[in-house]
Amino acid sequence: MDKAVKRLGVIFAVFGFVFLMISGLVCAEETPLSRAEGVRAAAGAGNLSSAPGVYMLNGIPTVMTAEKVSGEVISLQPKEIGLIYKRTETAEYELRLPVGERVKFSGFNQYSELGAGDVVRVDYTKTVQFPDEPEEKRLMEATVISLVKKNKPEKAEKGVAKK
Repeated sequence: MDKAVKRLGVIFAVFGFVFLMISGLVCAEETPLSRAEGVRAAAGAGNLSSAPGVYMLNGIPTVMTAEKVSGEVISLQPKEIGLIYKRTETAEYELRLPVGERVKFSGFNQYSELGAGDVVRVDYTKTVQFPDEPEEKRLMEATVISLVKKNKPEKAEKGVAKK
């Protein structure tokens, strides 16, 4: 009799489990979410693996990526570098990146050694808060500046040659 009771308990447990699974599938409703809502839901549930590269920063969904750009230096400010990274027949594309205290240099020792016309590669971090939302906010900061080619100033003309 003891075995019959155990079998009966197992059968009821299996049927109960199957019933719960079926009722959950029937009651489940798919609701389309924007990417940010999906990120908020995944991050709020502690399931960041379902939203790769996304984390919560002070309750704000945030995406952080490492990017690189190469170009010609057009401006140097104490805390900003400006580059032309693409030229077409009709336009030049500029990018201005903040330069923080922790930036590293490759191919030169000090930021002041760079000049207009130098070709550099800049590694930077791009942080996007509230991705794909109207209140999206982008923050970028240079992390490594590498000198690719130093601009050689043209030699000044030395007067007219005598005959």
